[in-house]
Amino acid sequence: MRSGRIFDPRTGRRGVRLVTTTHDGRGTVMADEKSDGIAVLQGEAGRDLRWVVSVDEGRGSLLVMLTLFRGGHRAPGIGFDGTMSLGGAVLESSRGRADGYPWHVMARTDASATRVVATTDRGTEVELALSAFMPEYGSTFAAAVMPDGECPCALRVERDGAILDVGPQPSWPCPPAIGG
Repeated sequence: MRSGRIFDPRTGRRGVRLVTTTHDGRGTVMADEKSDGIAVLQGEAGRDLRWVVSVDEGRGSLLVMLTLFRGGHRAPGIGFDGTMSLGGAVLESSRGRADGYPWHVMARTDASATRVVATTDRGTEVELALSAFMPEYGSTFAAAVMPDGECPCALRVERDGAILDVGPQPSWPCPPAIGG
């Protein structure tokens, strides 16, 4: 069993979701508790897959999570915990993949970012959805789901076409064969 703080945009509820993951990778909601998680960005990929980026602040840190939903099922998410300030960095990022779901990537960037692009193992460039600057978190947030069978290997942060940062360093390794 694992837990993650999320915001469910369908119900408008914030909570700690305690889930168990079945052998097929689908999550089952077990319980809810109140929390301060806030949805900062959401989108869709295909006809039945949607995603939500949420943040939860506490004790001087900021937890950032990306959660996927397909139909009534919640996939295991990805996330990272960092300080409230990026501390001069331009980019924090994470990627992940659950069984039966495509690769997905999210990022937290500083205020100067106007575009974030993921490059996959097949050379495809995928522009991430980008939130407005959120001064309460000192950041913008970005996320995308990759094309089926493609793995995000690097991110590029831009401001008006000029490259600000390329990360992660070193580039994420991608499996030789991914499958969709």
